[in-house]
Amino acid sequence: MGMEWVRGRVIGSGAFSTVYLATRSSKHDREDRCFLPRTLAVKSCDGCSDDASMKLLKDEHGVLTRLGRHPNIVNCYGRSEGNLLLEYAQLGSLDRAGPIVPEGVLRRYARHLLRALGYVHSRGFVHCDVKPQNILLFPGRGGGMVAKLADFGLAKRVGSKKGGFRGTPFYVSPEAVNDGKCGPSLDVWAVGCVVAEMVSGKRALRMRDGENSWSFMVRIGAGKVVPEAPEELSEEGKDFLSRCWERDPENRWTAEMLLRHPFVADCDGDDDCQAIDDDDERPGASPRCHFEFAELDSFDCWGSESGASTVESGSSSESETTSILSDSALSLGYRDRIQRLPADQMPDWGEETCSWIEVR
Repeated sequence: MGMEWVRGRVIGSGAFSTVYLATRSSKHDREDRCFLPRTLAVKSCDGCSDDASMKLLKDEHGVLTRLGRHPNIVNCYGRSEGNLLLEYAQLGSLDRAGPIVPEGVLRRYARHLLRALGYVHSRGFVHCDVKPQNILLFPGRGGGMVAKLADFGLAKRVGSKKGGFRGTPFYVSPEAVNDGKCGPSLDVWAVGCVVAEMVSGKRALRMRDGENSWSFMVRIGAGKVVPEAPEELSEEGKDFLSRCWERDPENRWTAEMLLRHPFVADCDGDDDCQAIDDDDERPGASPRCHFEFAELDSFDCWGSESGASTVESGSSSESETTSILSDSALSLGYRDRIQRLPADQMPDWGEETCSWIEVR
């Protein structure tokens, strides 16, 4: 049996996909054993169902599965045909936080972003599209806000060729333009661009009058261009940006090094970077035997991820009742609970393996 969802308004869109708000059907509200949040963001290729879009969605799911959970990376709850089930950001993205973000707040966001990137890089991936639109905000447990990195559709393995530039030109690094290199330094350059943009309200690198995207990127790659730090930024902030904007990627600081920079290392109010989400509504006690899993009566909770979405006819014009096969999604919920067991290493649920890890 599939879990029924009401698909609502569009909350985001891009060249390859559309993101909808989705809520669990009211008849499931009392199912306190459901391991999915009540509200989700559903990333769909239904408006552009070409092979390239479907591949990007599949690739993004694969990357998020291999990364696992991190407090500063948007959670993924599974995939069905043409749909990716993601954590819903109640507060929107960083670019909607206002044209100018106070430096004290921005320091915390930069720290959260670097935590996410440090983890992504340690797992062998490069995000390749760090920008304010892909940094989502959530209410934090301490009363502040938590930034999480999202949209891994363009992520690549460290060292791989990008296969042509597919990111956003305003945040591209010189080596990505010149050589198509895909390394962690690419993301670090973009971090500097994000910080400068959010503190000044203007992009760190802008096109000149009459300049197109191609000539703009050529100027970045061959013109020895280094962005200028905003005047209103503190001296610590300006030094931080200079570490991000080293043109030679070998001299550019890593995310882990930047986490020790005074601009982000000394920010206040960041003791707890865990967001409040619907996980808090889940039952506190784990089931102790297979009879306590209510969903086992209706489907194979370890089922495959293949399965098409179906839309019931007769739905209202503003929402559609969508039945998304939840074998994959709910099985990831069980896997997620297992992942929370104390262990010395994180299991890679995305790979077929017969190996075991020791848990306490």
